[in-house]
Amino acid sequence: EGCPIGPDAGSCGAAAFHRIEVVVEEIATHPNWRPYRDYALTFGLKACWSTPILSTTSETLGTFAIYYKEPKRPEDEEREWVSRATHLATIAIEKERAQQALHKSRARAQQQARLYAVSSRTNAAMLQLSMPLEICQAACRIPVEGKLATLAWMGCLDNESESVRI
Repeated sequence: EGCPIGPDAGSCGAAAFHRIEVVVEEIATHPNWRPYRDYALTFGLKACWSTPILSTTSETLGTFAIYYKEPKRPEDEEREWVSRATHLATIAIEKERAQQALHKSRARAQQQARLYAVSSRTNAAMLQLSMPLEICQAACRIPVEGKLATLAWMGCLDNESESVRI
């Protein structure tokens, strides 16, 4: 459900905040774990260490945490494994973000192309038509045909009745 990031927010929140590995050998006594201590101890968690997952530009992308059922520090082998895992996580997260950005960019480009096409058709219709009603009808029909709108209508203000006439 989301936890705060800060200098004393458990192991993960502190690792994300400081952008360094945070090792808590004893959850029951460590000040960073004060808000979460009872919850962690309920599950028999006694120690935790967390490593930030950093982007290639040093932006914090997330954290990788390991919990223990007994008070302890991580071993060199575990540190090496987590170093590799966080590196792979960086690659995966950055790839996903790049794909999402590309998808959004492509969608924006398609929307702009549709907008340009509708605008061009509307301008051409305005030059070809002379009757105000025909121009209004074309200006409403063209965006719907171009899939920029589901429905379009125009209203003219009737100053005498202070109402809008479709």
